[in-house]
Amino acid sequence: MSSNNIYLTGFMGAGKSRVGKLLAQKLSRKFIDTDHLIEEQQGQRIKAIFEEKGEEHFRNLETDLLKDLSQKSGLIVSTGGGLPMKPENQEIMNQAYCVFIETDFEIMLERIFRNDKRPLAKTPEQVKELYEARLPLYKKAKFTVTHSLDPDATCQKIMALLRSK
Repeated sequence: MSSNNIYLTGFMGAGKSRVGKLLAQKLSRKFIDTDHLIEEQQGQRIKAIFEEKGEEHFRNLETDLLKDLSQKSGLIVSTGGGLPMKPENQEIMNQAYCVFIETDFEIMLERIFRNDKRPLAKTPEQVKELYEARLPLYKKAKFTVTHSLDPDATCQKIMALLRSK
């Protein structure tokens, strides 16, 4: 199941998608955003999936998609913020290259509340609790990169990490 995929993990609003798209361009790889792909496959927004079928159903969709993606090679995959909650998902990602995009909490908070697309973001206090609960899971990634406000610099850090391994 091991591949040379690069999985970008981290909290919502960390910049995984933006960095992932740019990294895919720089490395001439295909970019996949798991949240967007699930929305396409299900024909509805994540928020609606949560409301109609629940979080557990959504998490199972993530795992199924991750298993499928792990059979492919050469992908840059931006994962949903809750995807590492399942140990099975962590295992799949760490068989390839899993990079935790660590971003300042205040920056993420501002991004999170720019729109209402995030089903688990109700109040800043709730978001902080969720972040603190997930942080130890993100830190299980093989690599950690601190994301500044410059996606290009973050891509350079990721590429340097991958070259060194």
